[in-house]
Formats: sequence, structure tokens, C-alpha cells
Amino acid sequence: MCEIDADSFSEVLMSGPIDRLPTIALICMATVALVTLGGCAFRSPSADVQDVELDSVGFERIDTTFVVQVNNPNSYGLRADGLDYELSVNGRGLADGELRQRIEVAARDRVELRLPVTFDVPAALAIIENDTDRDELPYVLTGGITFSTPLGDLRVPFKREGELPLIRPPQVRLEDVRVRKLDLSGARLELRLRIDNPNNFDLKIQRLSWKVGLEGSRLFSGRRLKGRIIPAKGRAVVELELKVGLDELGRALERTLQRGDVRYDLDLDFRLETPYGELPLHLDRKGKSGVSR
Repeated sequence: MCEIDADSFSEVLMSGPIDRLPTIALICMATVALVTLGGCAFRSPSADVQDVELDSVGFERIDTTFVVQVNNPNSYGLRADGLDYELSVNGRGLADGELRQRIEVAARDRVELRLPVTFDVPAALAIIENDTDRDELPYVLTGGITFSTPLGDLRVPFKREGELPLIRPPQVRLEDVRVRKLDLSGARLELRLRIDNPNNFDLKIQRLSWKVGLEGSRLFSGRRLKGRIIPAKGRAVVELELKVGLDELGRALERTLQRGDVRYDLDLDFRLETPYGELPLHLDRKGKSGVSR
């Protein structure tokens, strides 16, 4: 080991047969050894998260890169085989992992490590589900780098606390089905989608592709392009038109009109303009809606 105090070294020298050496020789040997050891005395390296780069923000994931700076204050190089980390939100674990790569830090030098970390947005939202007004995601990243040193393996910890921008998916439900036309050829239906935006910024629909099933029927599809803005912390209603033949719904349509409600299956694919670029969003919804004429 490189670090040893004078008392310990004297005890080593005086043990065994060496205690029969002349005193002057012992003093000379101790002086040379301590000077040599002093030159390579070990000082613990350090690791600090210097920056967090936001690579992408989406409804499903947030991709980040944590920049970790490692400092070696010693007069000789150090080596590690990687680092480990754990990510938590509100004190609950969200992810953990390892970065397996050779890390070499030269004597009295520093290196930067780039640690990619992905936040699972649905999992994070489940943790903070009661905090519906929060627009940012609080996190704590802890980790460590295990170095091979003259004293054995040494784990050097690092930690970063902060917040990341959070984008929540809009809430969508079928508010109403209106029968615009009904004759022997079939029915023209208008499906009114209510879309609630929980974010503190507007969402703009660039494209909406949809499929809908009514009363267990086959799916009808369509596309709506451009234009509708869902205001921040607000809502919008989007109308989808269906032309349905009587042979397609048959008596199910008649029962639906008599009953006054309809069971539906919605399959929606959005392209939404956000402050973080144009993002895709896929939603599946099932439920029951009222029918009006």
C-alpha cells in the first residue's frame, strides 16, 4: 500500500530478524522508504455531475445525457471498468443501470463521462399521479464509479438532483354521437371527441388518423388534417364524421337509437405540435357514449 504512517512502518521494520541491524542502518532504511511512499500517497478521486443535456422529450420517454466529471489528484493514473446509477422520483425508484466501459484517468487529470439515462414518462406520472398541477418532473440521480487503487477497490459516489420538463398526454373521450342523417341507405354520424390538455402550453393537432368501432362492429377509419388547437389547461372538441350503412350495423343501430347510448372502441394516432417539436401519440379508448339526433 502507498499510504502508511511512520509508527506503523517502524513496527514493521523492528519485527523479525531485522531488529538485529544497527540503529543507523534502520534509520536510513526507514527514511528512504517513507520518502518513496510519500511520493505515491493515495488521495481519493472525485466525481461530480457537471451538466444534464436534454436530448428529447416525448409522451412516452425523456432522453437525457448526464455529464460526469472525474478528477484524479494523484501522481499516477487510475482505472475503472464502468459506473452504476439509480434514478428515483419522489423517493421511489424509476430506473437503474450500468455504463460498462473502461475509464482511465491520467495522473492529476480529469475526464468527462457521458451517461445516457432514459426517463419512462408513464411510470413517472404514475408516481406523481396526485400532483396533477406539476409541470416539471423532480428527480434524484445517484451513482458511483469503482476504481482499482493501491488500497483496493474504491467506489466514488456522485449525485444530482433537479427537474426536467414534463409533457403530459391529453385526455380524450367520446363525448357524444349525433345522428345527422338517417334513411334507408344508412346513417351519417358525427362523433364528438372531447380533448383535455393538462399542460401549461398549447397543443396543435397536425394530423389525426382514427379508427372507431360501434357496438362491436368492424372498425371505420378516417383522417383529419391540421388546424385544431387545444389550449393550455383547456379543452377542445373535434368532430369526426362516419357514414354507416344499415347492412354494416343492422339492428345494432336500431337498438342504439332506442337505448340512447352506444358502446365504442377508439384507436387514435395524433401528430401534435408542442414546444419540443412535433410528437406522435397513440391512444386506445373504450367506453359508452350518449346518442342524440
